[in-house]
Amino acid sequence: MKFNVQSSDLKKVVGQVKMAVSSNGNGTQGILIEAKGSEITFSATNFTTEIIGKIKVLAVEQEGSVLVDGKLFSEVVAKLPNKEISFALGEEKLNISCGKSKFSLSIMNVDSFTKKEEDFEGELKINKDTFVNMAIETIFATSTDEAKKILTGVLVNVKNQSLEMVGLDGYRLSLSRKTLSESVGEMNCVIPAASMDLLIKSIGKEKDDEIRIKTSGTAIRFELEGLMLTTQLLDGDFIDYEQILPKDRKTRFTVNKDVILGAIDRAMIMSKKDNNCLVKLSINSSKVNITASNESGTTEEEVPVEVDGEELEIAFNGKYLVEGLKAMDKGEVNFNLISSINPMTITTENEEMVYLALPVRMA
Repeated sequence: MKFNVQSSDLKKVVGQVKMAVSSNGNGTQGILIEAKGSEITFSATNFTTEIIGKIKVLAVEQEGSVLVDGKLFSEVVAKLPNKEISFALGEEKLNISCGKSKFSLSIMNVDSFTKKEEDFEGELKINKDTFVNMAIETIFATSTDEAKKILTGVLVNVKNQSLEMVGLDGYRLSLSRKTLSESVGEMNCVIPAASMDLLIKSIGKEKDDEIRIKTSGTAIRFELEGLMLTTQLLDGDFIDYEQILPKDRKTRFTVNKDVILGAIDRAMIMSKKDNNCLVKLSINSSKVNITASNESGTTEEEVPVEVDGEELEIAFNGKYLVEGLKAMDKGEVNFNLISSINPMTITTENEEMVYLALPVRMA
């Protein structure tokens, strides 16, 4: 195997592919390099997720394949000068040279790398930025409890022009929904949050307008120009989240997102020693008092708001409020409440994002 490649192209692709290199023994700890025709392919997998990146070259001088330690290889590539890089497979070594820098890396058994083989059906094309932004708005609310496996993923539901994503963990729920510019087909699946996170990190800055999505019975594949991510789907029935969302409210107040986020974030300073990071909201006719305390002191901040409905006191884990608000777009948000013991929802002005949080009972 022998070929040359530009440093900038290599650093970009290896930076994406290395995200799937196994770090805990669950998968292959190597990156597979394949040179054929006018294309160099780099692959990594952790058994759940596989990322494949491709680079076009003028020509491969000598075709072949090699498996190298993924962590070591990615570190070498990241440190190389911004010049043309030469690869040549020698006797049990992969020789890399760039300018005056030379590396000789030990190779691994290529047969130990297991590629994902799936039969995918159909293809959906969705705006890449829309998909990534909706994933960001929901992934943080997924569960980390492996005993609730289905909740460790993001529900993705596509039906014609409607796209919805949902993440929930039993204490909060985040729903993001968009009306697409045209009908794209149908899909309903639960994608592991860890895989969705890799997708966000690997394609988030790509310039492609569309992401192509294919599914099989057990896996899903995302494709962009020169990049492909395949991951296993979670098996099981997702919670009927529509039944969780409150259908009415007795109190609503409207406030600038950044204003109330800043106030709650400051209150968290005094609640961090509390296991529940307790923050209390006291809603009056034209303001919300935000309070928190611990054995070291107390804090109180008044936020002017537009209130419609009854006065109310309610308490939450402040961490949940901060994370939900941070995921929302700038501008006005609506807080919708029923009582001090019922779930509260926060919605954006266009209601394309709905965030639900369970309150904490006050003593």
